[in-house]
Amino acid sequence: MGWNSSHLHQFSLGEQRFMPPDLGFPEPGVLDDRKHKLRRLLKQGDRLRYIYDLGDCWQHVIAAEAVEPAEVAGTWGEVLAGARA
Repeated sequence: MGWNSSHLHQFSLGEQRFMPPDLGFPEPGVLDDRKHKLRRLLKQGDRLRYIYDLGDCWQHVIAAEAVEPAEVAGTWGEVLAGARA
């Protein structure tokens, strides 16, 4: 998507929220996004909301259409489609 983590961001999965920790202003119940992997959080059919730049609020929905074993090791996912790029 071209984002490079230069703005505050947040992932939401149901009631769970994940974002970089703010040691000066910690939010109760918010999990450190660096310590959680999508492959462990998402099951087939799950939808994850991703907000990039909490000021401008660029919102994305990430849908896990299929969860399959990878043929190679890595930390990537495959984008199948997008709208209003």
